[in-house]
Amino acid sequence: MKSLYTKSMRFLGPRGGVRGVMRIAVSYARAHGWKSTIRHAGGMLVRAMFSRYLRSTVDAQVAASFSALVSGADERLEILNRMPGDLRRMLHTSYRAPLVKLHPEYASAMDVPRPAKTLVKAIAFYMPVPEPGTGPGFVAVDGWSRVAHQAPRFVGHYQPHLPAKPFDVDAPTAESMSREAALARQYGIHAFCFHQLMDVGGELPAGLLTILGAPDIDMHFAACLTTRAALRNASASASAEEGTALQGGLSAARAASLAPGLVQAMHDPRWLRVSGKPMLVILAERSAAASRESVAALRSALADAGVANVHLVGAPLISARDADYFDAVLEYAPTDSAAQTPAQASVVLAPDFTGAVFDYAAAAAASVESPKAARTVYRSAFPNWDTTGYGGREAEVFANFSPRLFAGWLWNLCVDASARLPLDDRFVFLNSWNGWESGSHLLPDLYLGHAHLEATRRTLEAFGPPKPKTWKADGKDVAAIVHLHYPDLWPEIAGYLRNLPPESGVYVSIAQSAPADLEAQIKRDFANAVVRRLENRGRDILPFMTLFREVVSDGQRYLCKIHSKKSKHRVDGDVWRRDLYDKLLGSPEVIDSILYAFEDRQTLGLIGPTGHMVSSAYYWGSNAANVGRLGRQLGFDAESMQYEFAAGTMFWAKVAALKPLLDLPLSRDDFEAEAGQLDGTLAHAVERALPLSVANAGMCVVDTNLVMEQGSTMQDVGDYGEYAWARRG
Repeated sequence: MKSLYTKSMRFLGPRGGVRGVMRIAVSYARAHGWKSTIRHAGGMLVRAMFSRYLRSTVDAQVAASFSALVSGADERLEILNRMPGDLRRMLHTSYRAPLVKLHPEYASAMDVPRPAKTLVKAIAFYMPVPEPGTGPGFVAVDGWSRVAHQAPRFVGHYQPHLPAKPFDVDAPTAESMSREAALARQYGIHAFCFHQLMDVGGELPAGLLTILGAPDIDMHFAACLTTRAALRNASASASAEEGTALQGGLSAARAASLAPGLVQAMHDPRWLRVSGKPMLVILAERSAAASRESVAALRSALADAGVANVHLVGAPLISARDADYFDAVLEYAPTDSAAQTPAQASVVLAPDFTGAVFDYAAAAAASVESPKAARTVYRSAFPNWDTTGYGGREAEVFANFSPRLFAGWLWNLCVDASARLPLDDRFVFLNSWNGWESGSHLLPDLYLGHAHLEATRRTLEAFGPPKPKTWKADGKDVAAIVHLHYPDLWPEIAGYLRNLPPESGVYVSIAQSAPADLEAQIKRDFANAVVRRLENRGRDILPFMTLFREVVSDGQRYLCKIHSKKSKHRVDGDVWRRDLYDKLLGSPEVIDSILYAFEDRQTLGLIGPTGHMVSSAYYWGSNAANVGRLGRQLGFDAESMQYEFAAGTMFWAKVAALKPLLDLPLSRDDFEAEAGQLDGTLAHAVERALPLSVANAGMCVVDTNLVMEQGSTMQDVGDYGEYAWARRG
């Protein structure tokens, strides 16, 4: 009994005791429904019951499952299949490690025929091949095997990080680097910055040597002088006593030995340049402030070897004085991440885990702050950071990461670069392209797939070349579908619809009991409007699907769906409605930007209003069963996914992206009779399943912030919390 009491207090105490837990439960139920609350509580109970079992078995079973990594490439293809199915599901489904299922909005389901078009130049750090070391239960293992043998240390910990495709454990080949360069360009990466390790000889890194020997590889590149210690200790809490990167500074002799190889590489026309000067980065550890003598020695050695002018970038810096020695400085994430907010590691699976766990959302949110330094500053972001891959018990982990948060972080860096840096030098750094040891990689892995690459491309494309001034949308390709339940709102809606391109189609559904002259009123405003009297059933969804069939038949390519919305149960219903209308139809310029984005970006399928895109994980309510059924019919396990849908069901979409909806076996009788329901109907489920139709068509969902010209505003990259418009009035 004493043991049970102790365990209970460990759970209840931090939450305010029994009363505190009840308050949390009631609050959760109001936002998500009691069914979702009970299921969530049941999941917590299951996790508690299995934690003892996991602590005793996880390391051994995962290690055994991935022993195939030391074998041939064919066996590496079977890595995931060799892992015990019950353990895999337990760790990565029941425990909801971050996005273990492919997020449908970030699934790379459609071939992108051309590289991303963007004015922001993303530079991805290219990490060294994992070095040999020790792993759980091993005396010595090669680097890849040690990375693959990692296991989750706590519930929700995303380990191991394994590539989605077979990888080379030896030096990269021209063929493999050519594939990686093509993939990087496709997703908007402008250049690789190769880490050159000065503490293991200082030779040019293998990947860089491979590219230099293959002039047909189309990729810009640069180098970063650093050490293994600097890379390992690049997290936010690294202390100043953990070693030095430049070991007393870069001596003249050491600089002279590095210079010839660097200069030979810098003569390659693909080397990244700033105002004609080749870029070179120095990544120092926190205790190794760059000295005037070290930088002077490097510049002198490079000049003697044949490069008189170099664009030298320093990171991270100990004091503002260090910036004086460089042409630019780099805010190197995670070292220079402003936020170091600890995160709770819930249930610990490995008793010997003593690592520090930080909150990724807090680090991303800090990106809103713009640097104040007078010197040129480049900024960086990382998709994740987790040093357990280096094999030690102590590690630094950024938990709760997601492609959505990474996209928001990158968005803010792009806004900042566009505001501060010259057009040709709008650089942002990404850490990193292939950081399997640090859990920080853009390359696709087994569980996340292309999610971070997709987030990168979609964000960078928002900062692409502006819409040509002569470009005009063809109204014959455009349709607006309006469900007019409240006739008195027609004048307001008609005002917004007048912003559509000339000759756009207007399709309006009205109630069977609507005033006799309403149809004539609509025709006076839009002579060619299609008006249908329909039964008040299925809210705005069933009427939409009815009119959507006509739009498909008439051959339009793009549509805007809106409806009259009063939300009488709220005191701010009018504000909610107008915010939605403004972001979708607020002006001809807004509409042109949306339509140009559809025309310019092949994979865009649906654009929802910023501030109204919410997470399916937070807003299932009583819709889980219906959404699960619709998801299965569209080819997805919806209940295990996290994706965004447009709350309020107003959006722009490509007609092709919503065509899968017409294949669903839905009839009028499947929709409930109208009874004032606030949630739980089939119409609410279809609202949440729309992104699954888009994914089924091989396209993606974004919000209007990602298609407005030049992306002029910073983005909130905090967690979802409660959708502001979901509070009951």
